[in-house]
Amino acid sequence: MGSFTDRAGRIAPVRRRLTRRAVRWATEQVSRLGMVRRVVVGKRKIGRVARDVGISRQTVRKWVRRYLEEGKAGLVDRSSRPHRSPGRCSPVVE
Repeated sequence: MGSFTDRAGRIAPVRRRLTRRAVRWATEQVSRLGMVRRVVVGKRKIGRVARDVGISRQTVRKWVRRYLEEGKAGLVDRSSRPHRSPGRCSPVVE
């Protein structure tokens, strides 16, 4: 089983990793909102904001569109999994 300090030593790196991941996620959300606000409120051009942030114009357009349609909720990551798989076998065959 080990002592508390032994266990704490093994748990700490996992905690640190989760914290970094949570911080990175929060930073992405804030930067997306800031980027969108620069376009929507600040009336800056999409191409200029994309260049400043270092991403494509298409991505900035996507975040702006989602923000205008859904508000802050539209800036959350979504699954990239396809909605359907036409080439997939039927459940009976699998």
